Amino acid sequence: ARDAAASADSKALGYGVAALAIVTPVVHWFVSFGLSRWTADTSDTNLYIYLSLGVVFAICAFLKAWVFNEFFVRSSVTLHNRMLNRVLASPMSLFDTTPVGRMLLRFNQDLMIMDILLPRIFEFWTFLNGMVMTAIIMSSFLIPPMLVLSIVLLYMGALIFKYV
Repeated sequence: ARDAAASADSKALGYGVAALAIVTPVVHWFVSFGLSRWTADTSDTNLYIYLSLGVVFAICAFLKAWVFNEFFVRSSVTLHNRMLNRVLASPMSLFDTTPVGRMLLRFNQDLMIMDILLPRIFEFWTFLNGMVMTAIIMSSFLIPPMLVLSIVLLYMGALIFKYV
């Protein structure tokens, strides 16, 4: 029952990561749009719209950071536990033939990648991906012929990455 609850929590957390990865760049675009409207017409209404969009973006950014952190901490704990259990379940001959320093180095490298590099890369990837998708969606909405060009460019990009 505990594993099922943890699995349900992890699934909900994954949906939260996906939702915030999509919503945050869209809100960021609306903040930029609100700023451009306010600079074009410096009325109090546009200022309040810009400020409220800024507050919504700050809330989204905080939630995104918190959910991403929770997601990667849980992933890291799961990986650490699995690695340790596998090593402890290994036959004694592994400990006789493998130097302790080599095992510690291996653990250190895997943990560094999981704890430091992967969250940063994922954050950067979701930011860039969200900004590109937001730009494509908004440009297609504002300039409908851009939709055709966007589809062609995405197809060409998929072909390039298929052979890379």
